Amino acid sequence: MKIFNWIWSNKKTETVEVPKWTSREENERKYEKLHAYLRQQVAKMRAENKQY
Repeated sequence: MKIFNWIWSNKKTETVEVPKWTSREENERKYEKLHAYLRQQVAKMRAENKQY
């Protein structure tokens, strides 16, 4: 419990480095960004090579 209190008191006084786990929202944002890019590339390829 002392460790928790120590961390908590540090959080109040300064910005403590939070452990880097990726939140679900962050992962979804990366996924959406990637897939938007891929859809754009596919659309570009289709426009260039009308046969797809």
